[in-house]
Amino acid sequence: MLCSCGNTQTHIAATRQTFDGIGVAMWSDGALTGCLGARLLDVPVARPKTNEARSLATRIGRLFLGEVCLYSADELGPLYKACRWAAERDGLPGTVRSRLKALNAPRFVPSWTVVETDRDGKVRERYWRLPRLLAAGTVIWDFANQSDRYQIMYSLPGSHGESLSPSGIKFKTLNEVSKFIQESRVKS
Repeated sequence: MLCSCGNTQTHIAATRQTFDGIGVAMWSDGALTGCLGARLLDVPVARPKTNEARSLATRIGRLFLGEVCLYSADELGPLYKACRWAAERDGLPGTVRSRLKALNAPRFVPSWTVVETDRDGKVRERYWRLPRLLAAGTVIWDFANQSDRYQIMYSLPGSHGESLSPSGIKFKTLNEVSKFIQESRVKS
């Protein structure tokens, strides 16, 4: 494939540096390496054979070089994955940043209150009251013996104390719960 410079041989087309000063090179076929051709940590060296694969590799490479100065050498693996994800979709730098933000979103660490255990001390039911600044009045109830074990409930204050109202929203894993909480915070 002919490079924009007119050279038909595979050669370094562009170079950049990471935040911590490591040289990164993009080759004319889209491969990403260190400036001396060494492999970068957690970044595969693409050697595409078809024009379609070459086009994808160069889109990934351009996105990668546009962002690499913001990251240190040990962060290049996730950056590459985000660039590949974006290149396969719309190819925009903002998509790369959004993907990285989503991948790095904090997972919440619950503070459980145990309600019921079996005779061996294994938890059967527990709940996690979310902090007011995160989601006021929201309680995550964990029914350990059910397939959809995590259920979102809402606290309803009353004249005789508090009662919980089920929302009907259920999840199988804590990661799904964390994702739901993050998305709910963005919408509000």
